[in-house]
Amino acid sequence: MASWRSWGVLALLPSLLLAACVQVPSPAERRAQADALATPRGWERLTLPAGDFELIGYAPARIRAGEELTVYIEGDGFAWASSTRPSRDPTPRSPLALQLALAQPAGNAAYLARPCQYGDAQASDCSPRYWTDARFAEQVIAATDRALDALKARFAAQRLVLVGYSGGGAVASLVAARRGAARRRTPAGDGGRQP
Repeated sequence: MASWRSWGVLALLPSLLLAACVQVPSPAERRAQADALATPRGWERLTLPAGDFELIGYAPARIRAGEELTVYIEGDGFAWASSTRPSRDPTPRSPLALQLALAQPAGNAAYLARPCQYGDAQASDCSPRYWTDARFAEQVIAATDRALDALKARFAAQRLVLVGYSGGGAVASLVAARRGAARRRTPAGDGGRQP
């Protein structure tokens, strides 16, 4: 006769099988999801040259005059396929920072992805280290800083407000310290989180 533990495992089996069948959307599907969120709001995808990387951003196609630009920096995205195995592409399954940017009620806003998100994560300049152990490395912070310069110039903004979600909070903090003049907010910032 089976013990109560065996019955517990058997009761969980359908849930485990269902979870195994749930497939992570492909990187192309995740990019299409971001485009589908941004396009109806009049936002367009941008490719921002940023030193060692090209970073992807989204911003309104029609820019309004304003002295301040709020830039929402994405979190770690889909960095880990399991607790010990990095994903092949860090593009977020649900781009929460983009959703926050699109929901900003007033003022100029833009969205900035992290290195290798929404791009070609298999490119020579993209290595899983840049979305795992080295996600706050000097190359990442320098690239983010350059992309922010490009966004600031695009909007002719005098001031930046950086909003970093989750691991993007650590990036926002490091970039703000480098820039000196940028204000920052870090909702759900947890830059130290490991899988």
